[in-house]
Amino acid sequence: MTNPARTILVIGATGNQGGGLVGHLLSSKDWHVRGLTRSPQGEKAQALAARGVEIIEGDMDDVVSIDAAMEGAYGVFSVQSQAAEDDPQLEMRQGVAVADAAVRAGVSHLVYTASCGAKEPDRGVSYWDAKRDIMAHIRQLGIRYTILRPVSFAENYLYDRAGIDNGVIRGMLTPEKTLQVISGHDIGAFAAAAFNNPDTYAGQEIDIAAETLTMNDIAAALGRVVGHDVRYEQIPVEDWPRVAPPQTIAMTKWYQACGYDEDIPALKARWGIPTLTFEEWLRAIALR
Repeated sequence: MTNPARTILVIGATGNQGGGLVGHLLSSKDWHVRGLTRSPQGEKAQALAARGVEIIEGDMDDVVSIDAAMEGAYGVFSVQSQAAEDDPQLEMRQGVAVADAAVRAGVSHLVYTASCGAKEPDRGVSYWDAKRDIMAHIRQLGIRYTILRPVSFAENYLYDRAGIDNGVIRGMLTPEKTLQVISGHDIGAFAAAAFNNPDTYAGQEIDIAAETLTMNDIAAALGRVVGHDVRYEQIPVEDWPRVAPPQTIAMTKWYQACGYDEDIPALKARWGIPTLTFEEWLRAIALR
């Protein structure tokens, strides 16, 4: 039998961030891991079940299923997908619903993943505005919480596997513009640390990053790992509306004009999480 006081419900267990947390929780052997998914018979869910994860069918738009999934849980990890263009309130609606359900269930610790882009208002990105609204809602609930705000996801630069195979990756940033990245694996490490050390992490809102590099650096790292040259090619500005939705374009413009500037050495010194560089992550996790 599982001990309900040691159960962590992972929203998005089959995704990059939730999956990263699941790996850390399972490796510690201190937690019973429960994963919420709309597709319990799917390949990813079944792979988690084979590793010992309790798979629960549910939907963040279905309050009854969320309440059932949280029954007896000590902690909840909450992350939502970016809202589709035809349902801009989806992310905020789901994030608020999960937080409210955690309160109803008497959950001891809620860990919510937002975005570093959401820590300041008026950046012109509704995706970040939704996360700001969710964070504001969580703060006033009275539940013990930790908020993580990651920078750009390392996984974003693996979406075009055919391009990598052919030696060219494309993007909208200029080749030498610096950006900061972190992987779902490392976001999961921070979330696991929060659950393992609740007194230290309670009430903390932490901007997290693992490495600062350029698109040329990303291409070079990919080339070293896959064993052939990979170069970066910038997409002309006039072609952006054809290849990306408006919110992605708005985020890219902010990245190009401003971008993240987290103090990564200070972050490591403060929290002691041994994050991976992009190339280390490629070799150890993503392309092993």
